Amino acid sequence: MEKISKFKYVEKFINLLTSKYFLPSVILVAILSRLATWFFPYDSDQWIYYYVGNNWFHQGTLYITAWDHKAPVIYAINGFMSLMFGSNLLLHRLFFTVIAALTIWLFYLTSKRFLKYINSDHIELGSRLGTLLFAFWFNLSQFTNSGNDTENFATLFVILALYSYLKSTINKPYRNLLLSGLSMSLLAYFKINFLILILPIVIDILRIHLKDIKVIILKGLALATPTALMTIFWLYYFNKIGTFHEFIIAAFSFNQKYFSMGWSESLHNKLSFITVIFVALLFFAPFIYKAFKDTKFKNNESLLINILIFTLIFSLMMSPYYNHYYLIVLPYLCLIVSKYFKYVFNSKILLTISVVGLIGSYAISTKQLYNNFRGSDHVAFIQLNNAAKYVDANSNLNDKVIFYGYGATFYQVSNRQSGSRYVSASHPYMDYINNFGFGMTETFIKDMEDSKPKFIVISNADNYLYSKVLPVENYFNTNYHEAIKLPGYNILQKN
Repeated sequence: MEKISKFKYVEKFINLLTSKYFLPSVILVAILSRLATWFFPYDSDQWIYYYVGNNWFHQGTLYITAWDHKAPVIYAINGFMSLMFGSNLLLHRLFFTVIAALTIWLFYLTSKRFLKYINSDHIELGSRLGTLLFAFWFNLSQFTNSGNDTENFATLFVILALYSYLKSTINKPYRNLLLSGLSMSLLAYFKINFLILILPIVIDILRIHLKDIKVIILKGLALATPTALMTIFWLYYFNKIGTFHEFIIAAFSFNQKYFSMGWSESLHNKLSFITVIFVALLFFAPFIYKAFKDTKFKNNESLLINILIFTLIFSLMMSPYYNHYYLIVLPYLCLIVSKYFKYVFNSKILLTISVVGLIGSYAISTKQLYNNFRGSDHVAFIQLNNAAKYVDANSNLNDKVIFYGYGATFYQVSNRQSGSRYVSASHPYMDYINNFGFGMTETFIKDMEDSKPKFIVISNADNYLYSKVLPVENYFNTNYHEAIKLPGYNILQKN
């Protein structure tokens, strides 16, 4: 067997990859890296998506009786979960794990086809290494959160789109392009900006058939038709139920304003975000550098450099603050590693930097375990749970309440419905503070006028973020009085 690295310990690692222990190694790495995701704090974005999806699939109206700023596919998935699993957190996270395992398996199949397509050396070894690393990165909690973000599901379809395209270059081109296009259509209605990651496929089709306009049109139609049909379906559905305007705002208009905020608002700790991304880049940077240095814009290799370029464009376009936005580019980055691993494996300095990136990223992920069981997240959830117990003991199931804070976890814990469509107070807050112009504060107050929530649960922290929305504060002061003050929260009761 050809010697890959001059370092003995690297050669032993390579021998492991090429042995019968490859699959057990992938499983072990996935388990160890996913521990913090399995035990991600209960209070997470998961319950926003679940609340909206559950409401939709149980006689609610999407964007009217429950609102969040995503396109409908993520809520359809959560609606399905509500039918199949109810609100059982264990079953939810097992379901997310199955999706992750399927995504890793598909990455392995795709990486082999990809490396063969770009005429790479060491196809099997490269695909196995890339898969092992993808199993590691794709399960880290700083990128996965609870496992229920759009990126967790959409990554599967980014890989499937590439896999189907690569198959189309060998046989049954139009059938496979339709499957690639179906993946593209789902990506569009997870988040429209995910389509940036499909552009390398479009460019590759143009490159191959540059002199045959007829084939370009036919293949373009095969790729685009599923998205066109998906668009027609959603436009018809939301127009039919009379919520077309609300759909456009939630799926597109609000997000355009939201992403334009960029670094202007300190929504999260920027230093924490920068640390997570910087440590991850320690691993990937040497491979990215080698790809730009050695890959040529010629023949099939141009697909690799286009993948890298659009990965970087996508990443730079993202507003900061949220690590999980970058989960969806990890398969493309791991494909780069699959191609250029030999370069790094023969440089002690680059290898050391990459290993530091791996260890550092795992340490960041594992910190979430502490936060869940002993840290600040643990304390915050105890306070939230105590407030929920009070509401549960002093209200009926049909009583509406308002949790005037971020997320929908309170509604899940208290088993009460929100008195407003805005299940997370962050959306009216952003609309008001940044002058988005959607009138969410007025709608929020009108919802409360109609539903007459019995309790308002609000943080009693000093300089509480959402207290800046003065019309809402005035409404609370006029219509509610303090029922009890608990650690972390004041609970207001309707006059």
